[in-house]
Amino acid sequence: MFKGTKDIMFKTSKPMSDVIKAIEDCSDFIGNVSVSESGNISTNAARFEGFGYDPEISGFVVDKGEGKFFISIHHTSKVGVLAWVIGICFFPIGLLAFLPAYNGNQTMSVKVDQLLNEVKHALNN
Repeated sequence: MFKGTKDIMFKTSKPMSDVIKAIEDCSDFIGNVSVSESGNISTNAARFEGFGYDPEISGFVVDKGEGKFFISIHHTSKVGVLAWVIGICFFPIGLLAFLPAYNGNQTMSVKVDQLLNEVKHALNN
């Protein structure tokens, strides 16, 4: 229900393998991150779990050539059945059941932003 995407493009003299390693090394912000050789980013978003929603984080990294790389990370908070039931049965006060999912999505947004900035900083040194 709540979604967001963070993108970054940067230039570095390092190869794709170093970019992948930097993403995995800087993953403290969002949990264990694994990046496939094709550039698909996956993570266990369990650290963002809360009442009434399931968090998901995924993304990809693309080598644009000439040392340019594009990283895109998507984050989603899917509202669970219990939160929907509470929201509908106790409308309008029940809509507060969606607040944890919204707050979780905002937290993921901040942490993904921190991850991308840390990766960019690590590769520019």
